[in-house]
Amino acid sequence: DCLRNFMMGCTSFNQKITIPNNVGGDRCLKYFMRGCTSFNSIITIPEEVYGDNCLHGFLYGCENFNKPISIPEGVTGNGCLERFLMCCKSFNQSINIPSNISGVACLRNFMTECHEFNQQISIPDGIKRIEDDTFDGCSALQKVELPDGLLSIGYAAFYDCTSLQN
Repeated sequence: DCLRNFMMGCTSFNQKITIPNNVGGDRCLKYFMRGCTSFNSIITIPEEVYGDNCLHGFLYGCENFNKPISIPEGVTGNGCLERFLMCCKSFNQSINIPSNISGVACLRNFMTECHEFNQQISIPDGIKRIEDDTFDGCSALQKVELPDGLLSIGYAAFYDCTSLQN
């Protein structure tokens, strides 16, 4: 729980953030920026963040966030990206999902209600299941590249993705 809820509710904060290296442990950055509704600046995630639910809800509810974000290859753990960008309604930038990502529930609600997101997104080969509500409400999403080894798609994973073409 080292930086869990660290900036939660900072509704007027809008400065660059660099998270230090060697951050790890279960829930270590869970809900880090939750509810920072005005935040729209650069954020740097360290190369290695590990632990179950380590980036769960990281930018949850940052309604005005619209900067490119890179999730490093060293992010690992069950539920590690669950609710990562949930309710970031203005987000419409490129985002990568690390190629080595795997684990239980790692993408559940990943981008739920990112209404403006119309970039292509590629799901890496390590993902065997697209969880419930992963892209629910991404009404501008047009293209998702699915991995060859995908076994299942969860309930409402693409619900209200009305622009989805492929």
